[in-house]
Amino acid sequence: MSERVGDDPRRENGLIVLKTSENGMTYYEACVKMEQMKVDAEYLLGWQIGYWLHPQREEQRVNDAYSAGYDDGKARNTSDFAKWAKAA
Repeated sequence: MSERVGDDPRRENGLIVLKTSENGMTYYEACVKMEQMKVDAEYLLGWQIGYWLHPQREEQRVNDAYSAGYDDGKARNTSDFAKWAKAA
């Protein structure tokens, strides 16, 4: 007997939900949180690309914020967002 698609523990409302490692936050929740915190756009982009394990952008377009985001995304780390939030 095969399992139904709805029985997949990674699925919520029929969608696969990917959780970050340390706090159970989903990818979507992490991105929304960064946007709400007004995190540096380069950090956010780096985090997203690192999360999906895509290759980094070309060397001349990499900066500190992007590199930190890439490393955090690759590690599924959500604890450093505040370090890259822009002051209001």
